[in-house]
Amino acid sequence: MKTEKITQKELSELGLNDLESRIAFGKVANYIIKGALREKSQVIHDFKNIIESPESYLIEGNPYNELAVFVKEKQATGTLVKQKIDTYDLKEHPLPFPVYGKEIIDEGALKQMETAMKLPVAIAGALMPDAHIGFGLPIGGVLATRNDIVIPFAVGSDIACRMCMTIYPLNESLFPEKRYELLRALVEQTYFGVGSFYFFPLTFYLFWAPPSYVGSGCPLIVLGARRSAPVG
Repeated sequence: MKTEKITQKELSELGLNDLESRIAFGKVANYIIKGALREKSQVIHDFKNIIESPESYLIEGNPYNELAVFVKEKQATGTLVKQKIDTYDLKEHPLPFPVYGKEIIDEGALKQMETAMKLPVAIAGALMPDAHIGFGLPIGGVLATRNDIVIPFAVGSDIACRMCMTIYPLNESLFPEKRYELLRALVEQTYFGVGSFYFFPLTFYLFWAPPSYVGSGCPLIVLGARRSAPVG
């Protein structure tokens, strides 16, 4: 039979944010649960009481005694970081927001953005043509909030994922006429994924621009990334 363990999420729900406290509580929890001294739900209940009133557990021989001492010391120095969790009610209706390319965006991404725009801290937003379902916010979603608010969950996992629009002096009739040639050019000249690179560095103007064009010239870190640069 698999032994249950207390999870990091459950420790977070107790309001424990700092690593030292999580380790201390986690060790005690797993020792008690593994030894079948108490069930997991009971341990979590005990933890809540220890955080609120450690004095009640300062009893020699009590399996929580050392943890209670730890909590008491942390509280005395003001270093027991207990997270305050606030809840917010969503607005009844979402704020209006522009959607670019609505006809090619799936319904799930639209619904996700509408939910985000119901947040009481939201002040503006938009949905880009590459939008698709994300975690807290659709990928391709833009959300502006009050300047005292940070929403890490809205970022998701695709850090630095982005899109770029290039305007060419061409008539739109060229796209259906040259559809397959353009598609082939994009596939052949664009590389994706970690470790992908170009065998022949691109001669994009940014890499060789004179100092007058980009301030003090092209930074060395950019020059070193030529082989992984996107199509120019």
